[in-house]
Amino acid sequence: MKTYWSKALLLVAALFGFSQISFAACDMTLSSGANVASAVTNVASGGTVCLSAGSYPAFGSSVVKSSMTTITPAPGVTQSQVTLGSANVGTSQNLQFENMTIGGGSVGTGSSPGLHIHFVGIKFTGPLCINNPTNINQDTLVDSSTFAGLGTSCTEGRLGVNGNNVSHSVPSGIVISNNVFGPGGCSDGIQIVGGANGVQMLNNEFVGIKQGSCDPVHADPIQFYGAIAPVVTGNYFHGNSTGIMSAGCNGSNGTYTNNVFVTDGEYPDQIVQTGPNGGTYDHNTFGNGAKIRFGDPNHCGLVTNVTLTNNIMSGGLDLTEGQGTSTFKISYNIGTGGANAISGTPTYVGGSLPSTWTGWQLASGSVGKGAASDGKDVGATTFGPARSDLPAPSNLRVQ
Repeated sequence: MKTYWSKALLLVAALFGFSQISFAACDMTLSSGANVASAVTNVASGGTVCLSAGSYPAFGSSVVKSSMTTITPAPGVTQSQVTLGSANVGTSQNLQFENMTIGGGSVGTGSSPGLHIHFVGIKFTGPLCINNPTNINQDTLVDSSTFAGLGTSCTEGRLGVNGNNVSHSVPSGIVISNNVFGPGGCSDGIQIVGGANGVQMLNNEFVGIKQGSCDPVHADPIQFYGAIAPVVTGNYFHGNSTGIMSAGCNGSNGTYTNNVFVTDGEYPDQIVQTGPNGGTYDHNTFGNGAKIRFGDPNHCGLVTNVTLTNNIMSGGLDLTEGQGTSTFKISYNIGTGGANAISGTPTYVGGSLPSTWTGWQLASGSVGKGAASDGKDVGATTFGPARSDLPAPSNLRVQ
């Protein structure tokens, strides 16, 4: 019976997108107020420390385990019932924090990384800083978590990634997936600085991040100021002032695929890209007049080497400061011209201005339906739920 229910709960977790849920028994159970770092130090590597309902002091130690060791609510205890003051894990290794409320934290230091650090199903009530100070795949995961109404971390992002100005030749192994950034807060959703390489931003929702009175702090969903080869795939941007700002002169070669950008009209340029090696833009949907701006507003040089394919560009391209497209590969788009351009106005399953992520799928018979270079629909082809409307992941555990 235990095996049957374990498989059933795993299926439920998979269906609802609750990643990395632990089903192991508790090796140690703590009462409110206990020292979590001390317990993690003492539990066997690969073990599970369970937290009873209540508040716990900040985790402020570097604890090295040889295999993934989990800190999670006790059976029957929900995310909102467990609060950890903060999680400043330093150079810890092999720790996973699950399904709790955490008042912010940090991974790694300016000179040494934390390795194999995972945050899954966390309600962050303070910002998070991830250091990437060495040329290594450090395996940092932030998944199925929320970042609403927060201020800045070690960067201007509520989730900041700092490459610490090291020359990185390998991807960092930092994955930011299935999270909700916003609404509210005077900070970027994510800001990457200092040359961090290959940070992956996958299937996140950015909602209600507004510049408003936040000056001089930026409030962009994503800002790059030294991001090398970032990967932005399957994200939903809506109700924000901007989208992705990559105008900092010291980043390059991003990959942007299967994203949906919906401007509310405040700033239609939902991606701003400057400098050489402008990257790859494939199967994105830019709705309600949203655009990409290519140019040289900060005197970085004009954009070169762009691949722009299979996108819906309702606002077209915004070419500024004398930007041209002679080095661009442009094909199979709606709203940009170029080779194999597709004319007409697409229609969506959610109407003329869909209010949900899934609503931005092309309707049957729409312009662009099945017309991309790969035989798929033009525009985004993968869509997640509006995660801000979902309850937080519950603690699914089998004893």
